[in-house]
Amino acid sequence: MIDRKKIVIFLFSLPVFIQAEFMLLDQGAVVVSGPVGNTIITHTDVFDKLNLDGTKIPLQHQIKLEVIRQQVAAEKMPIDETAADKYLANIQKVNNLTLDDLEALAGECFRTFAELKHLLGLQYTYDFFLYHKFRAHLVPSDQDVEDYCQEHPEVQPGHCVIQVAFVDFTSANKADVLEKLQAVVAGSIIDSSIQWSDPIKVNVVDIADDKQFIHDLGIGKIHLLEDTQSFELYKLVDKQDERLTPTAERKASVVEYLNRRMYEDLLAKYEEHMMDDVAIINLMD
Repeated sequence: MIDRKKIVIFLFSLPVFIQAEFMLLDQGAVVVSGPVGNTIITHTDVFDKLNLDGTKIPLQHQIKLEVIRQQVAAEKMPIDETAADKYLANIQKVNNLTLDDLEALAGECFRTFAELKHLLGLQYTYDFFLYHKFRAHLVPSDQDVEDYCQEHPEVQPGHCVIQVAFVDFTSANKADVLEKLQAVVAGSIIDSSIQWSDPIKVNVVDIADDKQFIHDLGIGKIHLLEDTQSFELYKLVDKQDERLTPTAERKASVVEYLNRRMYEDLLAKYEEHMMDDVAIINLMD
């Protein structure tokens, strides 16, 4: 059991000159007292210092970072102590930066270079812990996927793939053009001069009322319509009736969804108890 009184006594028993210097440079905001020690999150950590993306890190997340750091240390989990150095080296290489540039980058985050490395180390430790505690063990079974697909069916709408052509006529040649096109529709001749459009996919529910004949055509069949100055031809290239998406086609997205849901559930349960062996002392009250 953590003795909060001892922590408070320790904090206020610092030599006066040390307290004075500390207050001059920064001010404690929160103390995280966990299984391996006491860590102060300062006023500037909360209100001034930035992440690499230029945003402030919420206090509650900073507390989580520290709690997990201490849990990793307490459990002696094999983390890579050089992860922050490797990350910074990669930033330096990819962006062709000098060490001075990296220090300037830290300054833009209102941090020293050492503080920036410490932050990156905390973030790596946090991600490492969550992966090895939760993500690495999330493997939905084929039965889980099958059950989800049955409980949440996905319907693919029916569709038609068509090609369209327009053939102009005049009053003088209309009869001849019509006779020729009727022969094309009947399949008795092939007219290579007809310029068909690229295939167009249309969902059955989107087909206009006056074009419902499209859905009734057989594959390769043509329907002829007459307009004021041209004939319209509609050829059915392919057709697919409404169907349920097969489990095999959905598997990747369903596995991703189930992984995320399982992870969020496990993380929520963990966070309910992550503070059981930790004392958080607010120094800003």
